[in-house]
Amino acid sequence: MKKKINIDRDPINGEEIASRMNFDQLLKNFPGYIKLPFYKTGWFITTVASVAVLVTITAVLFSNSNIKEVIVSASPPVTVENGITYDEDTPCIHPPVKKLDIPFDAYYCENEVGGEFRHSSGSTIAIPKNAFVDINGNSLKGEIELRYREFHDPIDFILSGIPMTYDSAGTEYTFESAGMIEIYGYQNGKPVELADGKQIRIEMHPKDGSSRFNLYELDTSSGDWEYKGKTELISEDIDESTGAPAVTSQKLKDDLFSNMIKTKEAIEVTKTELAIAKKKILQHKKTEPSKPKFSKNKDRQFDLDVDPKEFPELKSYSSLTFEVDKNDRNFSADVYEIEWEDISLSEKEKGKSYYLTLFKGSAKRTFSVFPIFEGADYKKAVVEFNSKFAAYEKELDKRISKEKKIKETYEKQMKVYETQLALEKKRQADMEKDQAAYFAQVKQSQQNMIGISIVARAFEVTQLGTWNCDSPVSKPKGTKLNASFADNAGINLELHNVNLIEKNKNAVFIYDKSQFNNFKFNPKEENTIVAFTSNNDIAIIKPIYFKNMSKEKKHQFEMEIIDIKSMTVKNIKEKLNL
Repeated sequence: MKKKINIDRDPINGEEIASRMNFDQLLKNFPGYIKLPFYKTGWFITTVASVAVLVTITAVLFSNSNIKEVIVSASPPVTVENGITYDEDTPCIHPPVKKLDIPFDAYYCENEVGGEFRHSSGSTIAIPKNAFVDINGNSLKGEIELRYREFHDPIDFILSGIPMTYDSAGTEYTFESAGMIEIYGYQNGKPVELADGKQIRIEMHPKDGSSRFNLYELDTSSGDWEYKGKTELISEDIDESTGAPAVTSQKLKDDLFSNMIKTKEAIEVTKTELAIAKKKILQHKKTEPSKPKFSKNKDRQFDLDVDPKEFPELKSYSSLTFEVDKNDRNFSADVYEIEWEDISLSEKEKGKSYYLTLFKGSAKRTFSVFPIFEGADYKKAVVEFNSKFAAYEKELDKRISKEKKIKETYEKQMKVYETQLALEKKRQADMEKDQAAYFAQVKQSQQNMIGISIVARAFEVTQLGTWNCDSPVSKPKGTKLNASFADNAGINLELHNVNLIEKNKNAVFIYDKSQFNNFKFNPKEENTIVAFTSNNDIAIIKPIYFKNMSKEKKHQFEMEIIDIKSMTVKNIKEKLNL
C-alpha cells in the first residue's frame, strides 16, 4: 500500500523542523536508500533553510482522484564544472565561450544498485544495476559519479559548440532538435563506460511532441552523427487534432540515410576493384607476344650475336638478324660504309623491339630495330609464338571476364543507389512539405492560444557521450546575399561564423566565413543572428533589423555588440527573446 502524504498542509515553522531533524532515520526507512559518503550526503548542513531544500523524498500526488508518482532524487544533484577536455577527447566540439558553457549536474549511485534521478528540467535518468565498467571492461563496485546536462534551444546549441549538421547524399542538413544530452560517468575521477548490454533510459519532456524526430549519437572523433532509430513517445490523452503532425516521410521502415551510406561505400569499393581490373588488363596487353617477322629488306638489316643471359627471350637463337623500323628517320644507307668500333643492343619493348646503337670514337648512331627470322628459325619462332599467344589470350580472357563481373556489380549498385537517391529526394521534399504544414499549424495554435499536449520522449543510451533527438532540415530559402558584418560604428568584424536562428525552428543555421557570400534567410520568418567576436563579445542582429532591410544583393549587417563579462546564459536568452 502506498503511503499518502499531505502536500497541502499548512506551512511548518523552523522550531518544528528542528525538533524533527532525524534525517538518518528518515532515509533508512526510505525504499531503495543508498548510503552515501559523509561528504556527499548533504545532511552536514547547519542552516535549517538549506536542510529544507536538500531533503527530498518520493511523494504521492493526488489530483482529481488519480494517483501519480512523482520521482525525486534521493541525492540532490551537484552542479560541477565541465570536466570534459574537448580539445583532446572531442575535437569536433568547440564551445565559443568557456564562461558560458552549459554546466553539468552530478548524480551519485552505487553501481551494484543503480538508481533513478529527476533532472531539473523534469527529465528522468534510469540507471540499471551493474551498468558501469572501467575502460578495460572490468566490472566495478561502489559509487559512480554521473555527469549529465541537457540542451533544449538554439542558444544552448550555440554555446555547447556541438556540431549540429548532418550529411546525406552529399547534401548538408541542419538538425532541428527536440532535445540533446551529454552524459558521462566517473569513479574516483577516472572515466567509466557502460557495460555490454546495459542501457540508460532517458525520458525528456520536449516542447515538440512530433514523431518526426529520430535519435542520433555523435562520433566525437569524426564529428559525424550516427542514426540510432526512432525515439519513443509517451503521452497522456493526447488530442491528435491539436498535436503536432507526424512527418510521413520519416515513417519509412528502412533507414534511407544508413542504406545510402552503405551503398555508397560499397560503390566506392567496387569502383576501386574495377579500376584495378582495368589496369591489370592494360598491363597484360603490354605483354602480348610479338608475331615473328619475315622480311627480305636486306638494305635495313644487321646480323648480331646475342648474349642469352642479357636477352633471355632470344636465347633459343644463337644468331639473329635485326631490321631497322621503316619509320626510323635516323637510318640511312651510308651506315654500312662506316667501319664501326662497337655495337650495343638494349630493350625498347620487351620481346618486341630494341635499340641498336653503333659507336665510333665520339660518334654514335641509334636505331629502333626488331628481330626477323628466316628458314628453320622462323618456323621455330612461330611455334614458340603460338604457345605464348595461347597462354596470353587465356589470361586476357580471364582478366576481361573478371572486369565484366565487377562492372555488372557496379552497375547494379549504381541502380540501387539511384533508386535510394530518388527516394531520399522525395523523402526530403515530403519532409519539407510536412514541416511547412507543421510550422504553419504551430503558428496558428499560438495565435488561437491552443496548447499542444505534453509528450514525454524516451530513448536508451547504449554508450556514454552525446545524444540528440533530431529531424534534419534544409537551410532557409528566400533571400540570398553577399553578406559582411560590422559593428554599429561601421567597423568591420572579423567573424569565423554567424548563427542564424528562425523563431519557429529549434535549430541553428551556421554560415562560416567562406559562406558569407552565399548567406540565405527566409524573410517571412522572425530571424536572429548570433555571433562571437574575437574579444569573446556577442554580436547580434534582432528580427526587427530584417524587416527594415532594403532589397539588395550585397549587404553589410550592422550588429549590436554585447559585453558578456557580467552576462549569464539566462541573460542572453532574455536579451534575444528566444
